[in-house]
Amino acid sequence: MLLVGDFGLSYDQQKTQMAIWSILAAPLIMSTDLRTLEPQYRRILLNRNVIAVNQDKLGIQGRQIITSKDKGVEVWTRPITPTAKSGNTIVYSYAVAIWNKRDDGTPYPFSNPISQYGLTSKSGYFLRDLYTNQDYGFFLPTDLLTVKVNPSGVIFFKATPVIADR
Repeated sequence: MLLVGDFGLSYDQQKTQMAIWSILAAPLIMSTDLRTLEPQYRRILLNRNVIAVNQDKLGIQGRQIITSKDKGVEVWTRPITPTAKSGNTIVYSYAVAIWNKRDDGTPYPFSNPISQYGLTSKSGYFLRDLYTNQDYGFFLPTDLLTVKVNPSGVIFFKATPVIADR
């Protein structure tokens, strides 16, 4: 059950909960009444980008791919549409959630080549934040993505493959 809009979770924790919910392709069960919800929490629950990840027609459940106990960060991914073909290979788009589980009061810088998130198409990917719609730009698998993740917060983006031989 999602606790978005209820007392007890920070704004960032609520965004994190919604992102992980969508990665897991879980049913949406809310513990709040949308009619009385404050606007910032309503935007989390009604975010079309995040709901689209949850409802993606491929129906493939996401999974945790990185657990860094010493850094306090987890990375979760889910293959989603659109897909493309590169030769005989299907190349998926991905939803990627970088979750800072730390509570030390400061945003945590996290940097990895995007290949560590399963983004391995040699033609690269366009990355876009699913909460802010900010474009991160074009990345090749070896390119570093560096983000600062708020305590108990998440960076949640979609990686769409670029296929050179379309």
